Amino acid sequence: MSESLGWKVTDTADGLRAEGYGFSHAAIANFGIQPSGSETKIDLDLMVERTGPTGFMLFDVGGYYGIQMRKWLDGIHRAIDQPAT
Repeated sequence: MSESLGWKVTDTADGLRAEGYGFSHAAIANFGIQPSGSETKIDLDLMVERTGPTGFMLFDVGGYYGIQMRKWLDGIHRAIDQPAT
């Protein structure tokens, strides 16, 4: 998230928290990461302000935030699956 969007990412007790802007709307993404044996469960909670300098957002126009969430989850998947160097 920090690489693709320039968001501030911090560690939390159960995962990660990212804060930034998308289409001039303030947003916070909370990632809950729960390892379980050979699998890892990730819960993603994305909160975006509905109003911003560009106007009022009724819904995710064009699926922008849905696409970003898929990119983030794919990036986490790649990072977890990479062999240790």
